[in-house]
Amino acid sequence: MEMNKALFLDRDGVINVEKNYVHKIEDFVFIEGIFELVQFFRKKGFKIIVITNQAGIARGIYTEDDFEKLNSWMLSEFEQRDARIDEVYYCPYHPENGIGEYKKDSYDRKPNPGMIFKAKEKYNLDLADSWLIGDKVSDIQAGINAGVGNNILLNTYSATEKDKIKDQKVQIFTNLQEILNYAKNCIKGLREKSKLKIAILTLAGFPEGMAVTNRVFYYAKGLQENGAEVEVIIVKPTEKADNIINRYRKGVYKGVSFRYAVSGPVRSRNFIKRRIDDIFGPVIASFKVVKGNYNVAMYIGNNSFYHPMVFKAVLYPFGIKLFVERTELMFHNKRKTGIFKIFNKILEKVVYKNLDGFFTISDSLLNEYSKLVSRKCRITKVPVVVDAQEIYKPEIKRTRNLVYTGPLIDKKDGIINIIRSFNMIAKNYLDIDLILTGDINATPDKNRILDEIKNSEYQNRIKLLGFISRQEMINLMNTACALLLAKPSGEQADTCFPTKLGEYLSTGNPIVITKTGEIPQYLKDGISAFIAKPDDLESFTTKIKELLDDPLKAEEVGKEGKKVAQMNFNYFEVMGKVLNIVNSII
Repeated sequence: MEMNKALFLDRDGVINVEKNYVHKIEDFVFIEGIFELVQFFRKKGFKIIVITNQAGIARGIYTEDDFEKLNSWMLSEFEQRDARIDEVYYCPYHPENGIGEYKKDSYDRKPNPGMIFKAKEKYNLDLADSWLIGDKVSDIQAGINAGVGNNILLNTYSATEKDKIKDQKVQIFTNLQEILNYAKNCIKGLREKSKLKIAILTLAGFPEGMAVTNRVFYYAKGLQENGAEVEVIIVKPTEKADNIINRYRKGVYKGVSFRYAVSGPVRSRNFIKRRIDDIFGPVIASFKVVKGNYNVAMYIGNNSFYHPMVFKAVLYPFGIKLFVERTELMFHNKRKTGIFKIFNKILEKVVYKNLDGFFTISDSLLNEYSKLVSRKCRITKVPVVVDAQEIYKPEIKRTRNLVYTGPLIDKKDGIINIIRSFNMIAKNYLDIDLILTGDINATPDKNRILDEIKNSEYQNRIKLLGFISRQEMINLMNTACALLLAKPSGEQADTCFPTKLGEYLSTGNPIVITKTGEIPQYLKDGISAFIAKPDDLESFTTKIKELLDDPLKAEEVGKEGKKVAQMNFNYFEVMGKVLNIVNSII
């Protein structure tokens, strides 16, 4: 596998104006030229890595939470300027002036190369072909110790730094514009790597939507950041004329390009026109993949037989590989009579036997679908994927509210038990509200939900927000005292894995869930989540009370849950493995 290059940046003195232990947003001033510098290196295929000593944490001047809050804001500022930073590593220790656990000599503290080596391992970096910019000798020495090939001193604030490294092979400049000009001259002939072109096909609305939309986004984002060229193609119109959420036929959302294959995102009011879009949408989408010279198409979403069959029929003559993802059981396991029996046979005998690759979200589903695909088809488990950096918002004030986000479907998420649990505890926790999101008009349980709320003594404390935008959802989850999911037992829960779980955990807030499917593989009760028995109202209610009665324990559980998400569901790492699989088949 071809190795990546990186631009390593110190923070204070390179990204922002050096002040005494900057840890507040109002004190953070970007150095002129930093965004243009990052934009240039990104276009040349470099990973952007920040490595920073944070002795202010060790000295007790500010906390790691203070640092994370400022860091989240800083990263969003870069993101908004199309200058995304891939990773920030920081060392909170000091060997002499640290307090308590922060007093130690860490291998991560520059001039030691620990942080650089961590980035090398995660991003498969060729350090000899990478660059480092720092404003102190310790920065430069870290680069030299790690074997970074191009080390640059930004000699703005300390005239003595230059003399300390005069015998080293280090370039010295006085501002970022000089460094940018130098970089352009050095790598002006560098061509960007030939990229694998991947089209993600979906029936879900984009960029706003539910679980499938979010999964499509993380697939696209992760594959793109691992070096592929990616576009999301929505196969047919998704929006009802009287409830339009996605309005644009094409665009770019957080760096991900998308377009609707046919007339646009809004469905026709004419029945015949809708059926025409249903039938010809997949055909048109397939030929857009061909015309776009894509190497690979990935179909993520609906469990139909027609769409993958059309995709394979159109793409196969052009040598375009087709991968399909399934996160739920197929018709075969749900409906076995009538027309569905015919659909199942087509899926089994025609569609699945001719796929190039297959992704699914759990071991149970992997076992089921392994029986259907051909031996030549590479079938792989792809777990929940999430960008914790996007989800975690420490600057948002936490409240005492209980929050659920999702489709409001009882057989999937146990929404009725969530409402009933709240009714059982509301009397003793007067400062807590229950907040529910999701389109009430789209759920088959609409009447049951409304009746539960109407008959509740605490109906004024149960808030139905309806469908909200993704950013609103992220902000809401971050306000939660606890995030709730009461999946009942059953075939769906036992074989699938809740995609929202990755986002719940990434907030750092504690979650209350039920022990279904593969959840116990990742989470432990009282350690990284509060886990109740499925279909047991009393058990679920007890777990909510346990969380509310011990805020300190709840906080620790939330932190541990966030670590689980970072270790297992990191979109970049998961999609890097997916891309390796795709490359092995192409």
